[in-house]
Amino acid sequence: MGWFSGFAVTLRQIRKGKVTERFPFEKAPKPVRAHGRHVLNRYEDGMEKCIGCELCAGVCPARCIFVRGADNPPESPVSPGERYGFVYEINYLRCILCGLCIEACPTGATLFGKKRELLEIARARVTAEPDKYVQHIYGEHEVGGTGWLYLFGAAPEKLGLRTNLGTTPYPELTAGFLYGVPLVFVLWPSLLIGLNYLIKDSKVEETKEAPHGEQR
Repeated sequence: MGWFSGFAVTLRQIRKGKVTERFPFEKAPKPVRAHGRHVLNRYEDGMEKCIGCELCAGVCPARCIFVRGADNPPESPVSPGERYGFVYEINYLRCILCGLCIEACPTGATLFGKKRELLEIARARVTAEPDKYVQHIYGEHEVGGTGWLYLFGAAPEKLGLRTNLGTTPYPELTAGFLYGVPLVFVLWPSLLIGLNYLIKDSKVEETKEAPHGEQR
């Protein structure tokens, strides 16, 4: 009966309409609790909202945020306050996307954003201010797309970033090996068991054919 119930589920689904979405031309609505990538916001004049207070790092339950504040240079301030976020790093391997850092930020500097929306904002900035930004969004295509998107006023290699990463996602580099692992665990034991069976069977046949009182 298990097989027939499975076919019944398939037949019921055939009569339903298609749910295919014409992405990216049609954007599907996201769930209310859906979180994307962290974004550090700026004011309209370009000043950073992050003041390096480290509240987001202190409230993070996964301890995945590292912030180091620095004093604002008087000649060229980065943020309106006395300090700014000199270093802001998130370890996405540990991030649980709880959103507590968003709630703790006193200036609203940290938000969650979707990648395609961030790319639209980044492209608009690069197009509107060609003298301020290099015509390249670092992280859009590198290794298939990274968890961070960067806009620079200088070439990435001058800032110590690698530009020879390629566009192939890293998981694809090991996909062939990982796909072969199940075959190794299935085929080799089967082959060895078969050989063992053949060897034992041949020995039994030799014992049966040997003269009485003589064994090999």
